[in-house]
Amino acid sequence: MLSVVNVKINKLHGYVIWKRLRSNRRRIPNIVEPEIRTIVEIIPMADRTMEELLQAPTEGYGEAIVISKILAKNFEIKTNLL
Repeated sequence: MLSVVNVKINKLHGYVIWKRLRSNRRRIPNIVEPEIRTIVEIIPMADRTMEELLQAPTEGYGEAIVISKILAKNFEIKTNLL
């Protein structure tokens, strides 16, 4: 859609002011049809066992995984929460 632009030059400061003039056309909203999917398409992992879901994918991340040693003295057991 082309819009008409009105250009004014401010004589005092010498800069250009751009104004868009209103168009008499009404804007047509973009109507998007919703996608209809089946449950099988949305949840492809439904046939996996819980054990398979809990395993994190580590392929290609071997060098980035760092397992740090944590000493038991860094933790405190709060018995009032048990």
